Amino acid sequence: MRYSFIATEGIQDVAFISKILKNLGFSRERYKKRFIDSQNSDDSGIQSGKRIFLNEFWYGLVPTSFPVGENGYFIEGVPLPWFWRGEQMCVAVQHFTGISNFIAGLQDNFEKISPADLFSIGFVLDADENEQPSERFEKFRQAIKESIPDIPILPDRLGVTAGETPKTGFYIFPDNVSVGTLEDLLLDCADVVYPNIKRHAGNIIEKENEWLHDLNPKEKKEYQKDAGKNKLTVANISSIMKPGRAVQNTIEDFRWVCNETMSTVRVQGFVGFLEELLDYNNYGNQ
Repeated sequence: MRYSFIATEGIQDVAFISKILKNLGFSRERYKKRFIDSQNSDDSGIQSGKRIFLNEFWYGLVPTSFPVGENGYFIEGVPLPWFWRGEQMCVAVQHFTGISNFIAGLQDNFEKISPADLFSIGFVLDADENEQPSERFEKFRQAIKESIPDIPILPDRLGVTAGETPKTGFYIFPDNVSVGTLEDLLLDCADVVYPNIKRHAGNIIEKENEWLHDLNPKEKKEYQKDAGKNKLTVANISSIMKPGRAVQNTIEDFRWVCNETMSTVRVQGFVGFLEELLDYNNYGNQ
């Protein structure tokens, strides 16, 4: 079995990557064994054909007590990765809330699991509104190079992989070239599977002059960022399917990511990156 770790910025990114992995044939590991039962478990990690147990390789990333942040601040507890299993590859996908926590989170994880034991490590980011993808890549590449010397080789450009044990790669949404976020890709997907809902969900933005004045400066700050309108449109589409639920729930459960949307140009570009990072043709769910 080979192991890959993918680090990203937000829980929606985790859900998006995870749905792609599911479409590629991976199954989610949702349970941790409390004891070894040789009669009901086997090397595949499947018990009674229902429960897929977490591979023991990842145990160090699972808190054994309620996780808390600095100085006991439980709201900022350590996020738990989403774990996925193929026939020859296991993948952990984890987000680190806030860029300032990204490097620190990686350092903490790689104290528990050595990068040398990983087949590959992927870094998936957004293109910040004040930075071009190339600028953000260089900043992160340098920070990782300085802070995590156990990763010996990093690629010198976006969207490709470099090195061995671990192989590493960077990808910046939406396409390594344009300034944007995951929402750009989700809207590409909506064009295929939810075109009419997308059109109506965007109507509220066209009429912002009728409601924007209701908000005070603090309340409209996020909407007025570069990605604000796209985020609102995605949230509106999502709320039709699961009113009151977070966007990641609809990414996980519905058709944002499916065979039709995975063939769109920008999503296909990211899928190709994942397949290269995981060496999917050789070690995926084959």
